[in-house]
Amino acid sequence: MNQPATRMISLLLSLGVSALLLLYPQIVMDADNQANHSVLMLLLFGIMIGFIHGVGFKPLTTFWRFVLSPILSWPILLAAIVFAAEQ
Repeated sequence: MNQPATRMISLLLSLGVSALLLLYPQIVMDADNQANHSVLMLLLFGIMIGFIHGVGFKPLTTFWRFVLSPILSWPILLAAIVFAAEQ
């Protein structure tokens, strides 16, 4: 999972979702037009992992290697894109 192609996908997904969040912040709003901080925290966590993996950082320990892998970030980022497309 550390090939240049997967790192590029992580970086592009993170950049895209970051731009989406900047230009369309309504994706983290609930029905009362209040910011849903749980969704925002999860979304920012996915963006953070995508950037870390995308720039090529390689953690030493197994735990951090799993946490900072695209296994966690890609589903979060893709779910954000799908959720924004539905609105």
